[in-house]
Amino acid sequence: MEKTKVEKPPRKSSALNRFKKNVIGNLTNQALVEAGYSDLIPIDKIRLLNRAYPIIWENLILEPLYQQYNCVSFEEQERFKKRKGIQQEYNRMVDELIIQMNSGELDDQQHFREDLTAMLINAIQAAASTFEGGNDNNVEINENIGEFEEWGLCFFYLKKCQMMNNL
Repeated sequence: MEKTKVEKPPRKSSALNRFKKNVIGNLTNQALVEAGYSDLIPIDKIRLLNRAYPIIWENLILEPLYQQYNCVSFEEQERFKKRKGIQQEYNRMVDELIIQMNSGELDDQQHFREDLTAMLINAIQAAASTFEGGNDNNVEINENIGEFEEWGLCFFYLKKCQMMNNL
């Protein structure tokens, strides 16, 4: 008796995996170099990025959704993350970022990527400071963003650019 192999359709990537692959994946090496962590051994880079990526996810995906659905308190935000259909919301936000990265004039796309890289550098530095012994580079977290003082202003700027491209 011969077994027939049934081909399964490929699994759809999660919003988080698409975000890591299509939004910040190509920016990671540059951000590691600019943040001064390119010389880490691979396992340490993975550990660092495993702490940095959630920071970026929080700022680019979750915070806008919290604002959109008026989730102010921690409890409201936790309930929001557990609600039915949240994956569709995450996918929508990731799709919007991917569209933003690939639409408009080339210099607008480049500026958007530079802004994302600056945010990733800050996330890497913030993540590095959470390891025992702190951050050897001891760079102030917001130094590389220039005129932006907080993550919220960075996001505001990115949304402003996005709105301008939709006009």
